[in-house]
Amino acid sequence: MKLNPLHTTSSLLALLLSFSPSATTLAAAAAAAGNTTATTLATFDTAYDDASLSLSTVTCSNGENGLVTKGYNTIGDLPTKNVGGSLTIKGWNDPNCGACYSLSYKNETVYVLAIDVAISQFNVAQKVLDQLTHGHAQEFGSVEVEYEKVDGEKCGL
Repeated sequence: MKLNPLHTTSSLLALLLSFSPSATTLAAAAAAAGNTTATTLATFDTAYDDASLSLSTVTCSNGENGLVTKGYNTIGDLPTKNVGGSLTIKGWNDPNCGACYSLSYKNETVYVLAIDVAISQFNVAQKVLDQLTHGHAQEFGSVEVEYEKVDGEKCGL
């Protein structure tokens, strides 16, 4: 079983704070630094492989953080076709709409543009999972990946 890094960090910070006042400085630094990589599952949905899919059908449609608001109407309009849902998007107009993530599996890394919600995982275009698994997306169904939020330039933004 994998531990949620946020829960682990919170527990560690509470423990540090209980020992000494000077631990406050360490705890603040640790919280500010945060964990840069985490682990989760990646699954696929072939709907994200359809370049004509209207972005009005995904969580990151409109609103201040929406992709339609930024001039993209279909997946084909986006600067990358490596798209999917992300566990970091909690709902409509989420600030993580349009964020770029690196997903790594074994020795492969793919950059994915987050356009939709996915509960506790990344749910990406089949071609993304095929890239990560060397064509085994359908065979594997899901894989455990390391992910990290990266600069939008990696996704063409």
